[in-house]
Amino acid sequence: MRISDAVELFLQSIIAEGKSENTKRWYDRRLCLLGLALDNRELDSISPDDLRKFLAGLHTQSTLFENHPFRKPQKGALSPFTVQSYVRAVKRFFSWLVENNYLAPSQNPAAKLKRYAVRRGAPKELSDADLSALVNGAHHSKYPERDYALILFLADTGCRVGGLVGVRLEDIDFQNERVLVTEKGRKTRYAFLSQPTIRAIEEWLKVRKSSTEYVFVNRNGRQFTVSGINQAVESVAKAAGVSGRHNPHSFRHRFAKKFLMAGGDLASLSRLMGHGDVGVTASYYTVFLTDELKRKHDQHSALAGIV
Repeated sequence: MRISDAVELFLQSIIAEGKSENTKRWYDRRLCLLGLALDNRELDSISPDDLRKFLAGLHTQSTLFENHPFRKPQKGALSPFTVQSYVRAVKRFFSWLVENNYLAPSQNPAAKLKRYAVRRGAPKELSDADLSALVNGAHHSKYPERDYALILFLADTGCRVGGLVGVRLEDIDFQNERVLVTEKGRKTRYAFLSQPTIRAIEEWLKVRKSSTEYVFVNRNGRQFTVSGINQAVESVAKAAGVSGRHNPHSFRHRFAKKFLMAGGDLASLSRLMGHGDVGVTASYYTVFLTDELKRKHDQHSALAGIV
């Protein structure tokens, strides 16, 4: 069996297991590149060295966003986190092939691929100035009501962009100021809305023209895709002259930082972020908590008034 045929079977199993289209696309992008790099060879001809060569090439490539649907190619290398995502995808793919008897355990070329810990830097959040520019710029976009509501929703809820695109009309509880979002692994949770965001959504729904059940739709009245949300935010950012980090996930990082810097605790933030384990929250955002502890230390130093 060739790689492309095996990948197709694997992707079908993902959907059959009830996983999301986003999960399928995540694997598809990574395994498609694997197939191209290995010339769509027969599975039993792939060696551990072939996979190591593929991963080494990812570390050393010099161009990003080649063949990307809306981003221009640019010089640069993949981050260590991104390369590790390929390691995870490749290992899961070959493990699945073994589990389903397409390969014998002894034929698994990914069995000894190493996952390594990557030291995290501070998450790159959207700045206050850039959020202000986006909020003001949304009023002057081609779709002002939609884009204004979209920007506020991302900033106010800290939800993943995959959760935003799936929000249905019935998911918004205006009276209790909350919205039901469905995110990774089809897990549902409530995110909370402030009054400015509620008013913005209400104004958007007054002019929204769509026969779908989804709140945020594109110019054709169809449900937004994740890439569509990226393009909408990018369009507002370009018109507003925003040059800093402004992808949808940077809103999520800003949400976490603001919560911690205001004295919020990790356990509550973990629930607000939709993390299954507070350890996940800590691994991403402890750097922000450390900043807050330093501020409190300076404010309440034991040496205050002495030295």
